[in-house]
Amino acid sequence: MAQSSAKLEMDALLEPAFLAEFQEQAAGPSPIEEDLDHSTCLSWFQRRKTPAGRSTRIGIRVLDVSISVMALFLLLPAWILIALAIRLETKGPIVFRQRRTGLDGLGFPMFKFRSMVHEEERGPLKLTRRGDGRITRVGTFLRRYRLDETPQFINVLRGEMSVVGPRPEMPAMVDFAGRCIDGYHDRHKELPGITGLAQIINGYDGNLEGLMRTSALDRHYVRHLSITNYWGILLRTVPTVLLCRGAV
Repeated sequence: MAQSSAKLEMDALLEPAFLAEFQEQAAGPSPIEEDLDHSTCLSWFQRRKTPAGRSTRIGIRVLDVSISVMALFLLLPAWILIALAIRLETKGPIVFRQRRTGLDGLGFPMFKFRSMVHEEERGPLKLTRRGDGRITRVGTFLRRYRLDETPQFINVLRGEMSVVGPRPEMPAMVDFAGRCIDGYHDRHKELPGITGLAQIINGYDGNLEGLMRTSALDRHYVRHLSITNYWGILLRTVPTVLLCRGAV
């Protein structure tokens, strides 16, 4: 996999234009965080009374490796077609690596299929909107069904991600959110995931309020880590993907 110049540096990510929309949201009334322990939409979610132990983490790691090996085997034919489609539509790398923040706040290179024109992927970070002109036609399809995220099964096998966990964010977003949201870094106590509680309930974050909801849901999952919740989220990811909920 070729590393693209799409790798974004911290200085570029912290352009004032990038943070302007979030800062405007922060200047307004603070949204009220939902009481997740009594939320009706989480009636299926198991609330642990004690922190997850070593056996739970070993069990999740076994599931991660097993699911990833199976997924890579099943997805290989689709990956060949995706690679061909990306190459035929636009110039640039098929797969690129983007710096994200993972376990214990450490950075790692996350793999994704390129879904934007190459010049935009490597420029200063801008929020992605529905109908964003930077997204290619192939990229629109990939994002709709989350196929652009599937190379992250390689990250799972490398031990950098889990199949289920908090969404791995860019370092600049983590730095900004850490200054705006109390307890934000608690989400880094477990491996980030391809899918997660926030992804199936909250969808894509386009403002500070959404970022706060995502943070709360991520910390809720970390606090109640269990194999039961792992499977519950994984099973609910299927209709989320097929019905294109929260895709941009």
